[in-house]
This record gives sequence, structure tokens and C-alpha cells, in this order.
Amino acid sequence: EADDRVAAVKQEVQITKESMQKNMDRRITDMENIFKAEKFRMEEEFNRAKEDIQKDADTRVTELEAELQSTKDCMQMEADDRVSAIEKELQTTMESMQKHTDSRIEDVKKAFQAEKVFMEKKFNETREGIQKDAAKRVTGLENELQSTKACMQK
Repeated sequence: EADDRVAAVKQEVQITKESMQKNMDRRITDMENIFKAEKFRMEEEFNRAKEDIQKDADTRVTELEAELQSTKDCMQMEADDRVSAIEKELQTTMESMQKHTDSRIEDVKKAFQAEKVFMEKKFNETREGIQKDAAKRVTGLENELQSTKACMQK
């Protein structure tokens, strides 16, 4: 009877270990999937922002180039001074917009990196919590098994 009880407790410990491992694996997989989805969403957001910024820059450059050409055509007598001023404005605007674009891209990259670090930390904390809970449960069952063995041997 003692051997049957020990065998039953061992089987229960094994079933519990396997169940806890499956649960831990599923929760880890869930966290990985959440992290992947969030990463994909942030990459999409980053790409959209980058495209929007580039479109705005291209539109403004096109407008300034059109203004430059119009000025050259209409004001031939004053053209040299006016063209020079507009070219300088165009260059300044392009540099400013490029800086703005670079800054926005860096902001999105930083936000993405911060979110990635947060998700990795959350994932690791969850995994550690699961592992600690599993270890406590297994230790408790092993202690119960030892107690049961000792009790049955008496």
C-alpha cells in the first residue's frame, strides 16, 4: 500500500510538473506573440511617419522649386538677386526639413526601442514569476512526497 501511495504521489508530481511546464510554455508563447505584434505595429507606425514626413518635405520642396522658376521667368531684371535669395531659402528649408525628418525618425526609433525594452522586461518578469511559482509548487509536492514516504515507512 505504501508503494502504491508513493507511486501515486510520484505520478501526481509528474503530471503537475508537465502541466505547469505546458502552462509556462503557453504563457511564454503568448508574451512572445504579444511582443511580436507590438513590434510589428510600431514598425508600421514608424514607416508611416517616415513616409508622411518625406511626402511633406517633397511637397514643400516642389512648391519652392515652382516659386523659384516662376520668379526667374517673371523678374528677369531682378532675377539674379531674387533667385539667389530663393535658392538660399530653399536650401535652408530643405536642411531644416531634413533635420526635422531626422529628428522625427529618431523620436520614433527611440519610442520603439523603449517599448521593446519595456516588453522584454515584462516578458522576462512574467517568465521569472512563472518559473518561481513552478519551482515552489514542485518543491511543495516533493516535500509532501518525502513526508508521505516517511510517514508510510513508520
